[in-house]
Amino acid sequence: MADSGEPAFTDEQVKYLEGLPAVRAVHGDRIFYEPWFSRSALQQYAKGVKPGEIFASAGMPESLVGAKRIERSMARWRANRDKILKGTDQKLVIMTPSYGEKDRVIASQAVRIYRLEQELEALREECERLREAAGQTETGTETRTGDGGSDERKP
Repeated sequence: MADSGEPAFTDEQVKYLEGLPAVRAVHGDRIFYEPWFSRSALQQYAKGVKPGEIFASAGMPESLVGAKRIERSMARWRANRDKILKGTDQKLVIMTPSYGEKDRVIASQAVRIYRLEQELEALREECERLREAAGQTETGTETRTGDGGSDERKP
């Protein structure tokens, strides 16, 4: 397979993406979407919804899947619009007829959880960096040399 320029997803990201109703499978750096999602995306796009908003509402924000991937998917679907929409009515489908508002809320909250987990990890790394810069150990104590030249442990 040719390198698409997009980094492969982590195992955690693959698990998250494959849990979304709009995603059929993830292999390496490729996402395979459910047919209803491409139809829904085309219909929403025709109504003026931005591609990034379409993907984000399905649980795939640009911060996760990348703006370029969204752009390429929409371009590919627009180029094959008639084939993709064949046999469907032209009414706007908000997400999918087989998945209701409950699934939209779950997908939205899953995105929020993913973002919060990423933020938490970044904060943990920053705290660790600050601890190391301050000379503290993982237990929250720091080593100082007292008057007698021996190390004293202080909380």
